[in-house]
Amino acid sequence: RGELERVILSGIAGHKRSQQRIIGPSSLGTPCRRELAYRLMSPESTESPTTQWRQTVGTAVHEKLERIFSESASGALTETNVSVGEIYLPGKGMTEIRGTADLFYRETVIDFKVPGITSLKNKRKNGPGQQYRLQSHLYGRGFVRAGHSVKRVAILALPNSGEWRDRWWWWEPYREDL
Repeated sequence: RGELERVILSGIAGHKRSQQRIIGPSSLGTPCRRELAYRLMSPESTESPTTQWRQTVGTAVHEKLERIFSESASGALTETNVSVGEIYLPGKGMTEIRGTADLFYRETVIDFKVPGITSLKNKRKNGPGQQYRLQSHLYGRGFVRAGHSVKRVAILALPNSGEWRDRWWWWEPYREDL
């Protein structure tokens, strides 16, 4: 048991998502200025692999969806690395901010989320919140900077427990000003 769990946790810690050291679009929209400043000043992850289990489940869902769309004849762009802009970081100077957009399809940027049922109910009632909303628009900006026409941004939230019918969609027109 111990050896198998060490292999699993090592794999989680070694995943590219766990290696990110520069702030990305998913963090830039945080409504808390203190949290944003902390992430900008201290980019090193403090999470252990054991605290990243839910992110690992979400990553697995993203990988499955990427395979589905890559194998389809939809013409969608999947897991596309985009540049959303530059930011000044003390000690590093101007630093490019990049992120990986989940799906670009028919002029729409779609971000997949895999929340728990409580978070999903909250999103259904109150909308995506500032952080998710701005993340979607930043990915839109990245596609525009790469020469694509972006008309909409969207979020498809798929429950990490539950059924397909529990999914939640949100979308709005893309706005560069955000």
